[in-house]
Amino acid sequence: MSPTDSFDEAEIERSIADGHGWQPVIDSLRPLTQDLWRGMSLADRKRFLRHVRPWWDVHRHRMPPNVAECVDQALANGKLRIHRGHVIGVASQDTQATIVFRQSQSSTPLEIQAQRVVNCTGPATNVACSSDPLMFALLQTGIARPDPLHLGLDSTAEGAVVGRYGIPSQRLFAIGPPTKAAAWEITAVPDIRRQCRDLAETVRDRLGRRDAPPFRVTGAAFGAAGVQGRPPATALPETDSACLGYLGE
Repeated sequence: MSPTDSFDEAEIERSIADGHGWQPVIDSLRPLTQDLWRGMSLADRKRFLRHVRPWWDVHRHRMPPNVAECVDQALANGKLRIHRGHVIGVASQDTQATIVFRQSQSSTPLEIQAQRVVNCTGPATNVACSSDPLMFALLQTGIARPDPLHLGLDSTAEGAVVGRYGIPSQRLFAIGPPTKAAAWEITAVPDIRRQCRDLAETVRDRLGRRDAPPFRVTGAAFGAAGVQGRPPATALPETDSACLGYLGE
């Protein structure tokens, strides 16, 4: 099945007619998603994030059927109400919070009183706003930079971290969610497992070259020598995290 056929309405209609629903058609895109993303221009990626992302997320990353059943029951008995709009502000007082929001297609702000507020918009991907000492050091020293779409670190398809001046590192690699800008779908274990395999092959090939430095992943607690929790500006990070590997001397 080609990527074009996967999105074909007739394919979805056939799947529904066969009693399988539309879900298998969307799921069939999984092996193709990263290649599709990498084949898009920056302008197309921006357009996708602006117009398609919410629809992709709810169709590709679906809740389990038993959870959906609980949601439907809560909607039916009035315990759950859904408002479509944009949050303007949140203020807390004593044990309650006031949420001010504007519904879609309306300019009139509305208020809701709540005892709990849960942010369900997903993980924060803008690394420039990260408070993590390692990420702060990578960006501050120019060893790494955010990607143009603020989805994570700027990196190549093979995971090489791109520095401040646009040069891919020959020593520092990223895997998993920090490479979302390069891979898009990279949060599920099977996807990360394949990425680890590919990176291992890349490291192996580089180690086979006579001019390549040896590879090491250390357990140094980067930032321990920094001032007030901030790492020294000239140090090259080394980490035992599953997200970063350092091809060092």
